[in-house]
Amino acid sequence: MKIPPTGPVAPFPVSGQSRIASGIETLTNIAIGFGVALASQYLIFPWFGVQLPLSSHLWITVWFTVISIVRSYLLRRYFNARLARALKEHFE
Repeated sequence: MKIPPTGPVAPFPVSGQSRIASGIETLTNIAIGFGVALASQYLIFPWFGVQLPLSSHLWITVWFTVISIVRSYLLRRYFNARLARALKEHFE
């Protein structure tokens, strides 16, 4: 027995995280990731003979953070679209 969808594709009302809560979670994740990345490269690079000023470490971390944000966004959109399509096919 198939359950009829109640939303665009969901078979049940979906109550997820609010946009504000998602934004706070995302910003917190980015800030923590930035700090961890900066500290780890500052500590690990010298083990491999790479000596850089703090400003270079900051710029490297900024670039990798931007790349990570774009990657995360694209993957999230891809999997959300894939899930929506699967739900729609399953409940039609």
